[in-house]
Amino acid sequence: MVSFREILFILPVAALLVILGAAGAGTAKKAVCADNLRQIYRAAQSYSADNNGMIVPSFVSPGAGRRTYWAEFLLPYIRQVGNFYCPADSKGQRGMVKHDLLPLMFDLRYVSYGISYYISSTGRQASAALPYNINAVADPSYVVYFGDAAILQLRPTSGCWKRDWNPVHESQGANYVMADGHVEFFTGSNPGLYDKLPGWKQDRKRWKNWKKL
Repeated sequence: MVSFREILFILPVAALLVILGAAGAGTAKKAVCADNLRQIYRAAQSYSADNNGMIVPSFVSPGAGRRTYWAEFLLPYIRQVGNFYCPADSKGQRGMVKHDLLPLMFDLRYVSYGISYYISSTGRQASAALPYNINAVADPSYVVYFGDAAILQLRPTSGCWKRDWNPVHESQGANYVMADGHVEFFTGSNPGLYDKLPGWKQDRKRWKNWKKL
């Protein structure tokens, strides 16, 4: 029989194991999310290679209220649909649900990531005109390309950032992939915003830094 003193020792240990297990799960989800962003980046690079360097548009509105979003443009270049779903994101988790023996399906509603508003074009048709060209980015290792987002765009302005910002990982942070393909982990102290917002630093070159042509 377990004594009362032994129970007092076991309970904190058990609680610690639960905490460590949760932390380990969080780290694993963060790693999967980072790899998803690398795969999305590679797909975006393939899209650009097939379109004269054009960065995949955030969305195109051909008319009649219909929009085609960046994830739909990249879908032919993605090997696994699950790369669009972050396991730490609540909507991404819904996208990862499989039914019976059917393969994982693509659903735009559950995409966990957004493309930078300032690096991608929008409009009635995709635009290959500069500066929306991957070769025109002045500092690819610093400029944000894609990242964890509540919607399909990352809009780093005072009016939109709080709605787009999606800190789904531990330490209240999010993963971002830069225009050179490497992933960074950001919290509220970075990456900085294009506009001024109390509690955030301003860093316009993180979002828009085109070469002078």
